[in-house]
Amino acid sequence: MRADTNVSASAQADGDLLSRLAASTRGSAGVDVCTAESVVIDSEKIHKVPLDAFGPMGDGMSAFLIGRSSATIQGIMVHLGLIDADFSGQIHAMVSTPTPPFTIPKGTRIAQLVPFKSSVSRTKDQLRGDGGFGYTGPPQVRWTAVLTEDGPETLCTMSMVGATSSEIHLRGLLDTGADVSILSLAAWPPQWPLTLAKTSVSGLGGTK
Repeated sequence: MRADTNVSASAQADGDLLSRLAASTRGSAGVDVCTAESVVIDSEKIHKVPLDAFGPMGDGMSAFLIGRSSATIQGIMVHLGLIDADFSGQIHAMVSTPTPPFTIPKGTRIAQLVPFKSSVSRTKDQLRGDGGFGYTGPPQVRWTAVLTEDGPETLCTMSMVGATSSEIHLRGLLDTGADVSILSLAAWPPQWPLTLAKTSVSGLGGTK
């Protein structure tokens, strides 16, 4: 059983981060870090959770940010993160849960830092500073749509192999979070077969 680490790593403390944190045991590969504020995870999406830890690590060390096993058992999934040696801002964890809503109180030890020495030989003459989450890369647009009062729409084509009038065209409202497509019965070709569904749509993106 691991003992909790009670050393604070707040921005007001002097010295590098690793000098302010104590490992739980002599053989520990990492040091625990806790949440800086209470957070409510209200969906299955990934949330950015601030930790009571600020870079740099010290001694030119980088670190992996991974979840503690005790947090994982409770349903707190901490996604793997990488903290560079020249990062000097507040560290955040990328957190999700399969069973929202979930409240994580302030001071909860949900993750640990596993330090390592980088062996990258060629680097640009640039310091990361307190920039994180895509700071060193240019902005990228993966998908765009014109926003109107009725919401983003696009021209859709639906087809059914082997059916008469095998293809129809209609305008549809986009919802990137939806896992089903909803089509008005009036737009459904009468020649196309229908199958009785075992579930019914309930609210936004849900079934019951």
